[in-house]
Amino acid sequence: MCRTIVTTSGVEGLYLMDEDGRLDHAIRFQNTGTDTAFFVVIMDTLQATLDPATLELGAASHGMSMVVRDNVLKFMFPNILLPDSNTNEPRSHGFVTYSIEPRQPVLPGTVIENIANIFFDYNDPVITEPSVLTAEFSTGVSANTDPKVLLLPNPARDAFEIRGLRRELLRVDLLAIDGRVVRSFSGSDGERRFALGGIASGAYIAALTLRNGTAIRLPLIIEHH
Repeated sequence: MCRTIVTTSGVEGLYLMDEDGRLDHAIRFQNTGTDTAFFVVIMDTLQATLDPATLELGAASHGMSMVVRDNVLKFMFPNILLPDSNTNEPRSHGFVTYSIEPRQPVLPGTVIENIANIFFDYNDPVITEPSVLTAEFSTGVSANTDPKVLLLPNPARDAFEIRGLRRELLRVDLLAIDGRVVRSFSGSDGERRFALGGIASGAYIAALTLRNGTAIRLPLIIEHH
């Protein structure tokens, strides 16, 4: 099961307050059971950070209806007759999309998180993976042009690693949401793991500078326990 939120700027994991507007949501599901699902219901509870009055329904894979009550979106797919993945994998998938705006003003550090519960017939719900956005001002962040470059783990606790980088790394600057450089790390000697001791929990940008002058910026959440 999958839940995604796409922003106008396209920066993964961040809501840029001076660039982004509506949030495009997509909920994808698949019948991985052992028999046809006769109906599917999706329950999606909106956080207080989102404004239900701005909701706009998008496309759906099958005929459906929607009701909104007490900030809960209920998508109903009656008579969907969704085959199980063992019987017909291509047709075992479904989706629904919608867009919505955050309540204004959005403050730096605001976390916009969303999950959905998907019911296949009368079975217990399947819970989607959470989608999380953190609000901040733009600091010149652009979408990572190399999807193979990753910061892991994310959220991070004590340290993070850079994986998938093929070029030589010169420096990593950890930026706060207001653009301040919180800490700088040297990338010399092939270093790819960086300690986070003494850095407060919150949302940051890891600004990577490569030896050839290329810059890559990636969102990083730090969560100390």
